Amino acid sequence: MNEEKANKIAKIVGGSAFQSGGDIWVVIIEKDEGIAVISDESVCSYSSEDAFVEGEKPLDSVIWADE
Repeated sequence: MNEEKANKIAKIVGGSAFQSGGDIWVVIIEKDEGIAVISDESVCSYSSEDAFVEGEKPLDSVIWADE
């Protein structure tokens, strides 16, 4: 997603926009047990922001778009 869309979603859900590389933006929501990351394609949960940034496999996920 682009920066504008990420910022709007972040405002609605109480998260923060994060540039994950290139011109790709995601929304990160901090939770007690880790983080949730919303992209155009999916929502994933990770144990921490470091786990997401380091490319670890998500703890759980839901795919929005067809692969």
